[in-house]
Amino acid sequence: MTGVSAGLLARAWGLHDFGRPEAALEEFDRVLAREPDNTEALRGRGLALCALDRYEEALDSFQRLLALDPDNPTAHGSAACVLLQLGRADEALHAANAMLQRQPDHPLGHTAAALAMAARYQRGGPDAPLMQANTRIAVAKAQELGPQSPEIWHYSGVALGLIGDTAGMDAALEKALSLDPQHEDSLFQLALSHAAKRRLRPALRLVESLLAINPRAAHAPHLIVAACGTAVRRLPLASLAAVVAAALAHLLEANLDVGLAWLRIAVGGVLAVAAVGPTAQLLGVPEAS
Repeated sequence: MTGVSAGLLARAWGLHDFGRPEAALEEFDRVLAREPDNTEALRGRGLALCALDRYEEALDSFQRLLALDPDNPTAHGSAACVLLQLGRADEALHAANAMLQRQPDHPLGHTAAALAMAARYQRGGPDAPLMQANTRIAVAKAQELGPQSPEIWHYSGVALGLIGDTAGMDAALEKALSLDPQHEDSLFQLALSHAAKRRLRPALRLVESLLAINPRAAHAPHLIVAACGTAVRRLPLASLAAVVAAALAHLLEANLDVGLAWLRIAVGGVLAVAAVGPTAQLLGVPEAS
């Protein structure tokens, strides 16, 4: 590797770690224009493309990397994660197993395998019970090997949720948040879980935590709708109209941060409910113990 390429590569990783995947991608591409077989640049390019939700292109980068270094366990694991995003569970499981053949005690390999088997369970078929059982085994192994990793606990929770174990999912997500209280994905998933179980106030508290960390969280509106959905469906038409009017007023307010706007809409909706009367309906929503 030339000195120029090394400098570009260092700059690319710096941009990637700073949360600027588009800029990082440009730098990785500049390295690859000089050295098409640079495996580190191919890995970085794939990760930057994943951050931009460009999964087909990311998969191409990881496949090019594997063509150059077929025994690279991280590349197999990355390919497995991308294949899961593309809905190709069988190929994802194959890639995860390829990673585990080369690095049997890597917790991310077991996590990727668990997610792939959970996806196959959801597909149904005669092997669904086996996939469900094997998902639990893979999750337990991943948690054993990575007990201090919030990512491992988060994806363990996702896998358990996919096979219908909502209690196990919630416990894993809460463990992830105990290790990293600012883990946005775990806040998001746990809020959705509470909302699905009609636990309105815990769900909204998690939304508030998410917005405190990232006021522009793209999924915050979805969480608020999910958390308030049950209560809103029980309101009179006038109350619903008041909520909509409050939402429009806040969205049209100039220079208002998007995350704060949605939080204020949620608060305005609750106040509208109180003004019209059926506050008791909100208080009757089952709470988390």
